[in-house]
Amino acid sequence: MFKSKRSIIELLTIIFVVSIIIANTIVGKTWKPFPGIDFEVTAAFLFFIFPMIVGDILAEVLPKRDFNKVILYGFGANLLMAIVYTLVTILPNPDSFVVDAYNLVLGQSLLVFIASMTGYLLGSYTNAFIVWALKAKHGENNFKLRAWVSTIFGQIVDNFFFQIIALYFAFKMPFEVVLIIFISETFLEIIIETLFLPITHALVKRYRKSPEVLV
Repeated sequence: MFKSKRSIIELLTIIFVVSIIIANTIVGKTWKPFPGIDFEVTAAFLFFIFPMIVGDILAEVLPKRDFNKVILYGFGANLLMAIVYTLVTILPNPDSFVVDAYNLVLGQSLLVFIASMTGYLLGSYTNAFIVWALKAKHGENNFKLRAWVSTIFGQIVDNFFFQIIALYFAFKMPFEVVLIIFISETFLEIIIETLFLPITHALVKRYRKSPEVLV
């Protein structure tokens, strides 16, 4: 199962898009992974790990045109999600508690959607452009360096735009809290990227050895 290049790309694309949708749904919840330490991240961090790693793989193995399609798939899926969530908010319900609870969790504002898509698009393309630039220079060598450097800059861009627009302007969080979240998430993402590099590298090698189609 998933032995051909096409099946691997299909699986990774699904993981990429679904993870982004889930992450943008749960972003309003924050948590402290280390009790007693002023170190706070959004719940979305749990799922942004997947598109972060999968994005490295897809940017590495796909032609630019095909990777652009994957990014647009993610954008389209999030746009549909935002439209549906917004339309549902206008459905009548006599129970104000239900309405308030839904609006708090899923009633995404225009600012949250703008924040999500701005961070997503700028972060994804920053990641991809660095991968492509380094690959043009090194060929298929030094993949771990490409993945590591591109993720650092891609996530810095993504986190900055998303958290400033969504957390500070939309959710009205204090700037000090937003800054802590930005530093915390970026720091943890760099650690996770570093820890997962051997797995990411192994998946890229597996992809390159896979046949184009199953026989």
